[in-house]
Amino acid sequence: MDRLDLPFAHFSTTKDGSNATSFAWDLDVKLDEGRPLKFFSLLLFREGPVDNQSIIKELSARIIDSVRYQQAILEGNRVSITPEDFFEQCLQKVNSEIALFLKEISAPLPVHSWSMVIGMLGHDEATKRLQFFTSRFGKVTGWLLNNAQLETKKLISIFDVPDLLPVHQIPQKFFRNVLASTLPQNDQLFFCTPNLLNYISLSEIKHVLSTLSVAAAVKHFENQINFSSSDSLVSGITLKLSPYTISTEQPLFQHQPPNVQDSI
Repeated sequence: MDRLDLPFAHFSTTKDGSNATSFAWDLDVKLDEGRPLKFFSLLLFREGPVDNQSIIKELSARIIDSVRYQQAILEGNRVSITPEDFFEQCLQKVNSEIALFLKEISAPLPVHSWSMVIGMLGHDEATKRLQFFTSRFGKVTGWLLNNAQLETKKLISIFDVPDLLPVHQIPQKFFRNVLASTLPQNDQLFFCTPNLLNYISLSEIKHVLSTLSVAAAVKHFENQINFSSSDSLVSGITLKLSPYTISTEQPLFQHQPPNVQDSI
């Protein structure tokens, strides 16, 4: 199957003994006529039971299965659909799966401490740009590093204000709003917990993302945070939009595992 080769990396640091955890993954799918899409997600649990890691992995698996389920429906019905409609259908399925998951858990979970972002990128052959769709729940900060010379690069905020939830309230929908845009090649996406700015300035984030590979950038962030003796969960993902190619692989439904990166 055709897939978008886009460098992706995840970082996470937390105090020893803390139940806070994060989980990140990216997944390649395709629409009709083999149009490649890349999904990505970051899930953060700032507090919770001792088995937080197993809970966040199970929830991530259900989100991944929701995307694959929607793709299987399209393949079975042979229906043409726009990337935006497909993303919204996936979010509807994800919301249903999260609600079902919470009903199956015997003990109440502190969902007010959860933060999640899910996004999708697709190549637009006509414009040679990337279609970008994203939705979030909770305290996740998103930035776009624009394609420009280093001295004129800007970190552009993706989200206006945090999507906060009162304590002990469970929303009917976790992912409610969708942001859509088209992005030129050479831009870079960066999502993180807002407290990253307690340890690293925006100017340093911009410089690191502009000059280092995604793998080296997240390693730099981890080293800086650990040096500062962070006592809370600090996590993020970055995804570079160029250079990318559309490569050919085996069909998705030959049990291809997603690229999963967690905080263990």
